[in-house]
Amino acid sequence: MKRRVNLIGLKNDNEWISTYGSILDGRYAMMGVGTYDEKRFIARFKLIDPLNWILVKRDEVRFDDAVFIDEAKSNWWHALMFDKVHGLAVSSSLGTHWSVPVTISKFHHSAMNSCIWDTRLRKYVIYRRDWTQVGDEVLRLVTRVELDTLHGIEYVDNQRGGDRDEYPKQFFSPLDGYLPDIPHADFYTFPVVQVRSDLYIATPTVFIHDNMVLPHTGTMQLWIFSSSDGIEWRKVMAPYASAKQVYALNGFGFGKYLYFSTLEVEHGGAKFLKRVELYCDTTEELI
Repeated sequence: MKRRVNLIGLKNDNEWISTYGSILDGRYAMMGVGTYDEKRFIARFKLIDPLNWILVKRDEVRFDDAVFIDEAKSNWWHALMFDKVHGLAVSSSLGTHWSVPVTISKFHHSAMNSCIWDTRLRKYVIYRRDWTQVGDEVLRLVTRVELDTLHGIEYVDNQRGGDRDEYPKQFFSPLDGYLPDIPHADFYTFPVVQVRSDLYIATPTVFIHDNMVLPHTGTMQLWIFSSSDGIEWRKVMAPYASAKQVYALNGFGFGKYLYFSTLEVEHGGAKFLKRVELYCDTTEELI
C-alpha cells in the first residue's frame, strides 16, 4: 500500500525537495532541496519510521546522482556528481565533510546515475544514462560499467568520449529488448539495490514521450526488475506507478521499503518543485 511520507524540518513556506535521492543504511536519506531564491543544498534525513523523516543536516553541495555506502572502505559514503563531460565522485566519512571531486570516467554522461559496491564482484558498478540512435530519434538507454577503484583517472581536457566504439567493452545496454513495442520510450533512470549476493532489484523510470520534439512531454512509469547477476534482468512489475514524472530513490528503507517521488508537471516544466510528493511502499512481495 503506497503511503505519503511526512518530511519534518523543512521550511514549508520556502523549501522544496527534488525528485531524486538515496536511502543509506536503511535509516538515512539524502535528498536535494531548493529554495525560492534558487539556493540548492543536499539534505540528510533520519528515518524515524518508514513514514516519518526528520531533517538533521544541510550541506552546501549539490549533486544530481546517487549517494551510496562503500562497504569496501569502512562504510564511507560516496556521492556521484556527473556533469556532461566527466564523471566525478565525492566521498565522505558518514556523510560529513565532502571531499574535492575526483574524476572517475572520461566518457560523456547524463545525470541521475546509480552506483553500488557489488559484494559478489568486489567492484564498484555504475548504472548510467547514455544515448542511442533509433532511426531519427535519439533515446536514452542504460549502460553499465565496473570499476576496481574510485581513486580517479587522469583528467582529459574537453574529452567527451567520442564515438561509442571508444567506450570500454564493459559499457553495454542490458535492457534494449524491453521497449521496442513502445513508441518514443526510453529508460530515464535505473536505480539498483543489491539485496544479497545473488539478488539485485532495479526500479527504473521509463519515459514514454508524446513525441521527440523539444521540449519533451509525456508520461513516466516506474518499473521493477530483478536479476541474479546485475546484468540480465527479469521484469517483475510494469508499470508499478505512473505520473508526469516519477522516480524511485536509490536504496530501501529499513531493508524493505521502496520510496519514490511523483511530480504532476511536465518534464522540464517545473522551476520550483513544490508539488513533489514522496511515497513509501513495502518491497516484501519482491524480495
